[in-house]
Amino acid sequence: MPSPQEHHEVEALPFRVDPHMLEDLGLNLYSSLPRVLVEFIANAYDADASHASISMDFQLIRQLRAEMRQHWRQLQDAAKATAAAGETPPDLAPLEEGLLPEAAVIAIQDNGHGMSLDQLRNRFLVAGRRRRLEEGNRSPGGRVLMGRKGVGKLAGFGVARSIEVVSKVKGDDYAHSIHLDFDRIMELPDSREVKVPTFRVDGDAGLGDHGTRVTFSRLVHESVKSQEETVRRSVGDHFFLIDPQDFNTCLNGTAVAPTARGLAYAWPEAGDLSICDLVTHSIDIPETQQRVEFQYRLRFVEDRAALRGSERGVRVYAHKRLAAAPSLLHADTNMHGFRMTDYLDGVVYADFIDEHKQDYIATDRQGLRWETPLLQPMHDFLGAEIKEACKNYQRVRDARRAKEVDEDAYTAELIASAQLSSREKRLARAVCSRLASFHREGVTSEAYREHAQLLVGAIGKGEIFTAISGIAERDNPRLHDLTVEVTKLTHAEIDQTLGVVRSRLVAIKTLQRIIRAVNFRHANNEDDLHLLLKENPWLIDPTYFEFLTSNLANKTFFDRLEAKLKIGAAVPSDYDKTCDDEALDMRENRRPDLVFLLVNSSLKRVVIVELKAPNTRLLHKHLVQLEDYMDDTRRFLKSLDRTDVVVEGCLIGSLELGAQALEVRRLERQIGERGSDAKWVVFDLLELLERTCNAHQEILEIHEKVESEETVT
Repeated sequence: MPSPQEHHEVEALPFRVDPHMLEDLGLNLYSSLPRVLVEFIANAYDADASHASISMDFQLIRQLRAEMRQHWRQLQDAAKATAAAGETPPDLAPLEEGLLPEAAVIAIQDNGHGMSLDQLRNRFLVAGRRRRLEEGNRSPGGRVLMGRKGVGKLAGFGVARSIEVVSKVKGDDYAHSIHLDFDRIMELPDSREVKVPTFRVDGDAGLGDHGTRVTFSRLVHESVKSQEETVRRSVGDHFFLIDPQDFNTCLNGTAVAPTARGLAYAWPEAGDLSICDLVTHSIDIPETQQRVEFQYRLRFVEDRAALRGSERGVRVYAHKRLAAAPSLLHADTNMHGFRMTDYLDGVVYADFIDEHKQDYIATDRQGLRWETPLLQPMHDFLGAEIKEACKNYQRVRDARRAKEVDEDAYTAELIASAQLSSREKRLARAVCSRLASFHREGVTSEAYREHAQLLVGAIGKGEIFTAISGIAERDNPRLHDLTVEVTKLTHAEIDQTLGVVRSRLVAIKTLQRIIRAVNFRHANNEDDLHLLLKENPWLIDPTYFEFLTSNLANKTFFDRLEAKLKIGAAVPSDYDKTCDDEALDMRENRRPDLVFLLVNSSLKRVVIVELKAPNTRLLHKHLVQLEDYMDDTRRFLKSLDRTDVVVEGCLIGSLELGAQALEVRRLERQIGERGSDAKWVVFDLLELLERTCNAHQEILEIHEKVESEETVT
């Protein structure tokens, strides 16, 4: 053992914080407008305000974003022309990072206590200040404080590069104003050198007796794209449990309220409670030997109004503020009734989460530290309840749909005219009941009637199971072989039969094995996967079997559209799909040779499918590319006076939600904000196959149910 050495202090080295931390705590963490707004509204609540008002001109912002996009495309075209001429084009900054003109501003004003010059200096301008430790857990007015980490004030840099704060306290005949400039702060080597200009404003500065106004300008193009309805819904749901008589928010003069949802069912079932009421439950925490209490209810919206992806699951509140965004809590995708999660609007109110010294809530309030001893028991309980709730709501829905189908004259006539046996008629009714649940309008929708005719006509037929089973039994099934056989299956006339469904299930599970094992950077493997999805669109969506009988007699239209988009047979001859930008992860990966069309003229529908290799992460720019394809297609159709044709898009690849890469987070945010009327979808390939597998498994369950009933009879 070495002998002790004497230590001589040389000097005290400073610990510095680089201003670029603002990027991590502001720009990168809060990159969507609703998340930014709720942070400043929470500040207003903590200041004992009774009212907060948001003002922004959505129409102006939309117009300026469109002009910026058009200008950026012109610069992009000019850069391409320069490169084609053999010259070096200028660097083009990403459109997403562009700043709108200063005419576009967003302002939030409240009538809270306001901040004096000393409070601005020692409280607001101190990032990471622990207010609860300094002042306790309650505001001067007695409210439980929402703020905790002291970084929410940096959220504004997620949507703007300039932030002005004007604040006035009661009794003063003047206000104070400070201005934060993101770019100037970034130029400094050390946060200790940041000096914030401060001004005294005579009069009340439009704040009345007291209050604060925060104004954002030089808005970031990508971060302010949210529609007004999205902002209203997000802000309203974030403060879902606050009594508007105590504190309310308005947007452009109109009150903001939680999203009004038509609820159809709630679990646990409780005859003495309304469908909106919560039930109280308590659980033991083994490691701390304590018992915690919370309220919850797993509600489901009406079955023809599926929720947005970002709204599905269980949202958790603590002290009247959202603590965790909706989550399915790792619900098993193979559980009975998993599709019911599309309608799940669960609410949990658990104050105990926010009453500990340790912080269990993520900084951006999108998730909780579920893996901790305090929260794991509640996570496990809610996960089990989701499974039970979905199973019971599926039962309720099935009963409703069966009654609807039994009373539908069209379905009755369709089954009666199909010349089916008694057993096949029962099967047909069961299939139609399940089919009706896939369509928002149920038996009244044209899509239901068209698909029901195909399904009922196919009852009792089947083949090709042997060929696919043979491939699946091999130790190392080849993707090319599966492509050939599944394509045969798809083009068979017996499309939706029991034998085909079983064959498809085997094929899907085999394809899942292949995807997990294959290196898709190998060109042949990638091309085979592309061909498989193109020739078998039911793998993407079970309802896409309508494209198998697509009317492509008008091939001129199809070819012209491919040429317009430069995809399919019209990919430029000088395009090199093996170059690093196209082959490596996190590079451009914008391959036009992996984009194809599904066209059905009679249904007036065009679907553009963009595929990325399973080992290439999906990025926001890939979705932008798909939207560009869709825009170009709509313009092309308009030139042909075919505005009646619906254009849809489907992006498929490896979806790595939760990753820190900016492009991935931007994609995640846009997926979360996707409205129910959006014409595009994004799928992780393996999850897509799991979804398709579940849909086919449901058809088998129908057959098994009918066979079981027949045995009992």
